[in-house]
Amino acid sequence: DDDASPPAGAPEITNVTYIWHPNLTPSPPLNFPYFEFSIDILDHPSCDLTPVILWWSYSGQSPAPLAAVGDPNPNCGTTYLFQLQLQNPAPGLSYSVVLSVEDSSGNRSANYIVSATIPN
Repeated sequence: DDDASPPAGAPEITNVTYIWHPNLTPSPPLNFPYFEFSIDILDHPSCDLTPVILWWSYSGQSPAPLAAVGDPNPNCGTTYLFQLQLQNPAPGLSYSVVLSVEDSSGNRSANYIVSATIPN
């Protein structure tokens, strides 16, 4: 990524929130504590978030894609849930998480950076 502006019609991440789960396991079970991110996405005017691919990285790693998700009908907005497992987490540690999304036309959003901190 050369940090250039995203192309016209690219999706946009409008908000990201996260919850720290130190001991809980979702379905399917995860083996490590995890952050659960809720990522709000808009795609105007093209409205082609079916499917949408999440690109993610943390702590300076190379971005990796997740499998595409979405409902069968074209839509202009959606919320993507993403779980990031951590090995050997410690209270007070922060992780710089970089997120971007790609619509079904191959347009990718600008990077959205979240500093996720494990509570004390």
